[in-house]
Amino acid sequence: MASFAHSHFLNPSTSTSQSACTCGSFVAGPFNNFQCRCAERRGVANMNTELKAKLKFLQSFEPGPMSDSFRGDLKLMGSDNIPVYAHRFIMSGKSPVFKKMFETEMEEKETGVVKIVDFTAPVLRAMVNFCYTAEIAFSITAPAEEVLKVAHKYDIPELKIVSEDELSRGFTTNNICLRLWLASMYGSKKLETEASKYVKDNFETIFPIIRKQIVPGSFGFSFQKGQSLWELSKSSIGS
Repeated sequence: MASFAHSHFLNPSTSTSQSACTCGSFVAGPFNNFQCRCAERRGVANMNTELKAKLKFLQSFEPGPMSDSFRGDLKLMGSDNIPVYAHRFIMSGKSPVFKKMFETEMEEKETGVVKIVDFTAPVLRAMVNFCYTAEIAFSITAPAEEVLKVAHKYDIPELKIVSEDELSRGFTTNNICLRLWLASMYGSKKLETEASKYVKDNFETIFPIIRKQIVPGSFGFSFQKGQSLWELSKSSIGS
């Protein structure tokens, strides 16, 4: 009698056979059509293990991009004049802005130095680390608000997404106005939706606070624009 990797039994109460696998799963159906998916699951599990190992290898650098001793052929100079190093081919592969910069006859191509006056070293280092490892650690010195801005400036879609995800939670009366502005400025639908929901749920408390925060020059827009943004937010939440 031929041996099988799976054990089977007939359900005596029906004319249809029910099959059982040694993994404990049961599938009803014709006896000879039984197919267990545990082998498929094992294959997926093995593939996941292999992918994790490969990803860990690709992410491993010694020293890593977050280290002060990390060096490369590209130097980013932020507003605090602290250099952040990277490699041109890595940054060019992740950012079309950097790619164009190094493909054209620009000063940055010759010197390998890029002056970025609107961001500090911690924010630039967070961007560089993400381009190398696909990991991000937001902090006081590298907040999600600033990382979102640098992600848009250098057109790094994946970094935009993780920044928007971070900004779409943890709303307070102190940050809601800025986040509404960020959603409008950078066209973040998710951030706009979540921020508007927070406003709707806390409207009576938030409204007078935001009206005080939206003053001329606040967050880079005028009172009239801020007022329009507020009206837009009110309409989007159905208030």
